[in-house]
Amino acid sequence: MSIITPDLIDAALDRITRDDHVTMVELGRLLSAHGVETHGNYALCAGADPNVIFWAGMSEPFLALVKALWPLTDHPPSSYLAYLIDGGLLSIPIAKRPPKAGYTSPHWVPVCFRPKASGRHLKGAKL
Repeated sequence: MSIITPDLIDAALDRITRDDHVTMVELGRLLSAHGVETHGNYALCAGADPNVIFWAGMSEPFLALVKALWPLTDHPPSSYLAYLIDGGLLSIPIAKRPPKAGYTSPHWVPVCFRPKASGRHLKGAKL
């Protein structure tokens, strides 16, 4: 039985819908509030380049939640300042211009979670 339940995924999606640009730090806090350990030895890497890191130091349940949310949300690059404000940074260089052959050492790509563009509604729009 997985710790990451549909209710927990729904709670994360509700947070993403309500707050829009949600960082990994905020997702970690959401998990912690539900009694789930968030710190561990896992990292979320880009499939094409394992030296491109989206977040690291994650527990297995935290990684499972992020993987469940990934296809359900958009996750554009974010400023590291959003992470600084949220109280969490990775201590590796930020990826800026990946070389053609890929990075030879880990680089961080800060991302945020946003509602899927296709599901976004124009709040307050007058038709």
